[in-house]
Amino acid sequence: MWNVDVASSLSALLGIAEVSIRHAIDTKLRSYANDIAGTTKWIEKLDELPDLMDAFNTTRRNLYKAADESRKTRPVHHPRHGVTINHDDLVAHIMFGTWGQLLPERFRSDRLDPQGRPVQDQDNLAARRRLWRESLHAGFPNMKNDPRGFNTGNKVRDLRRLRNRVSHMDSLLYVDIEHVHDRVLMPLLNSISFDLRDWAMEQSRVHDVLRRRP
Repeated sequence: MWNVDVASSLSALLGIAEVSIRHAIDTKLRSYANDIAGTTKWIEKLDELPDLMDAFNTTRRNLYKAADESRKTRPVHHPRHGVTINHDDLVAHIMFGTWGQLLPERFRSDRLDPQGRPVQDQDNLAARRRLWRESLHAGFPNMKNDPRGFNTGNKVRDLRRLRNRVSHMDSLLYVDIEHVHDRVLMPLLNSISFDLRDWAMEQSRVHDVLRRRP
């Protein structure tokens, strides 16, 4: 029951984090696309944004399919019932993991496939570094001591892994929840907005739940 309680306390915060990260990255990609392709609808212009095309690991077709399925389930009293799919609909269907895979990641020479070849794609890593340098770093204006974006990317990817555990009701008994809450989640929100971090702290029940651990 304690595992259920701690998962519940994390779920709301992870939802806040996912939406905030999505908004931070999408906002900057809109400006990035507008500067290069003359439109803020960057998903429609991936072929004109080579770095983004190399880093973005989903397709327009899959996003449109997911958005269309969502559109069809809207009841008649929904304010957007029958409305044409727009950019926001597509963004809303980009998975948490995809945002993390847009952010920079260190090359790991020890990550090899069975044939001894590097698992990581060097072109992909380079594209993500350029995206961070030219655009995405501005989505995290309060970020400190992370000029190459590796720490920010790692935090997002750590939260995605935790979100998956929470969503699947996996055991959290041996996860350092306090570390993730205090050293990963809250600093990441703080890097986006001081007010966002303070508001999330007001909502958080994590420390109370941790104190009640049996």
